[in-house]
Amino acid sequence: MTAVRAVSRGESLLQVHQLRTVVERLVREDAKAAPHAAKKLEVLTPREREALNLVAQGLTNEQIAGILGISRSTVKTHVENIIGKLGVSDRTQAAVWAVRSGLAGL
Repeated sequence: MTAVRAVSRGESLLQVHQLRTVVERLVREDAKAAPHAAKKLEVLTPREREALNLVAQGLTNEQIAGILGISRSTVKTHVENIIGKLGVSDRTQAAVWAVRSGLAGL
């Protein structure tokens, strides 16, 4: 139940260093970015790109809100929009996509 509450608050179940390890491993396994990544990136707003970059760094919605000067609910909306636009199922997959596409560097 603790995990469900954490995820509902926009937190990751993985620690930042664990998330980086997972992302780096996935990137090494598939060094090729999807050819259509640039087109998907174009559909994201500049603010969504900023938020996605921070998600890829393993930050929580609360941390992202503080950095961007917006509310947690606005961050949650951005993350939901990002997930939908990229066609991924969760924020971890969005983070992996960001690294693979070159949007986020670790």
